[in-house]
Amino acid sequence: MYGGIGEFGESDILFLKTNSTGQQEWNVTLGGHNSDVCNSIIQTEDNGYVLAESTDSYGAGGSDMWLVKIDKNGDPEWTLI
Repeated sequence: MYGGIGEFGESDILFLKTNSTGQQEWNVTLGGHNSDVCNSIIQTEDNGYVLAESTDSYGAGGSDMWLVKIDKNGDPEWTLI
């Protein structure tokens, strides 16, 4: 459904959330078989996150822009390449 999440390729994105004491609440790994890099993260009004990434794993070839929306529980909601 979210193409490649957790495939552990050449380089992937590990996004994790911790609480105020540094204890991990959740984590999600994003990426495919090639290089994927997170360039920016913003928190959304619904306490989720949007990650702006570059990907060599998906898209038209070469390096493409990749947006992923993660909900407040760490579950991917949508992806746009």
